[in-house]
Amino acid sequence: MVLSREEQRFKLLIRTYFKRLSILVTQVPVELRRLLLPPYMLYTGFKAVLHFDIAGAGKYTMNIADGKIDVKEGFEGEPTCMVKMNMDTF
Repeated sequence: MVLSREEQRFKLLIRTYFKRLSILVTQVPVELRRLLLPPYMLYTGFKAVLHFDIAGAGKYTMNIADGKIDVKEGFEGEPTCMVKMNMDTF
């Protein structure tokens, strides 16, 4: 499948978004994290696996565990939540 220029830019936007979210959770001081993130992402012991299926942009897995987020391209593990959307919705 050949992606249009717009689809390629959108895919890059999604990768950048998830990378920034991962950096925010792992490298920003805790005091700032409390202001920028939903409280449930900061709880020790909180674990979730989210699968994002974004039509035209790809599939991603977000692992949230003990206040850290790891995002990878493709699906990994059993999801606690599946999010399906198209590029316009994202």
